[in-house]
Amino acid sequence: LKEWANDIVPDSDAVIIEGVPSLGWENGKSATELAALEAAQNAQGDPADYTFLSGASGQAFRFQFFDEWCPSSPYPGVGAPTLDRALASRGLEAEHLALSPDGKNKPAILSAIKASIDAGVPVLGTGVTDLWETGVIYGYQKGGEELFCRSSGDTRRGLELAHQFPRSVLVLRKTGEPDDLRSAFMGFGHTHTDLATGKYD
Repeated sequence: LKEWANDIVPDSDAVIIEGVPSLGWENGKSATELAALEAAQNAQGDPADYTFLSGASGQAFRFQFFDEWCPSSPYPGVGAPTLDRALASRGLEAEHLALSPDGKNKPAILSAIKASIDAGVPVLGTGVTDLWETGVIYGYQKGGEELFCRSSGDTRRGLELAHQFPRSVLVLRKTGEPDDLRSAFMGFGHTHTDLATGKYD
């Protein structure tokens, strides 16, 4: 129904980063955090795609065992962490900001989102829709009351607004140069995570 939804016309004061591609469940990219990272980086001129990020992070090779089916299995933050490796392969690190239960830190998180967008760097946001998925926040208007985002739950082909304030965000920062294909895959070892304790080696 995306083609039937009314287009969003941005306000005159809207700040929008151009070139952030759409996301969608139909593209087979079930690890939405990596799909969002791909979209955010593509808008920055980084050609690394979902396949590269899945391999360089180890996400594509990760096995997880549960006593029952777990819908969060593709999430890079569950079990053996893979997002940090994906970020490092692109010369990045991220500041993780989680919305507190009382919401008192919302102004500080919004300030960080706006500062990053003002600098031309998209922000990864989890929970921008009713689903626990990660999307790309790439603009804002009305002083930040409305956030432009891309997510797998988008209902429009053009501009889309976040359905709610994100539960957490990752503010990306450049720390070095991206790895080439060879160096990204060198030195991989075995890691094991105890799901009961969360410890891994």
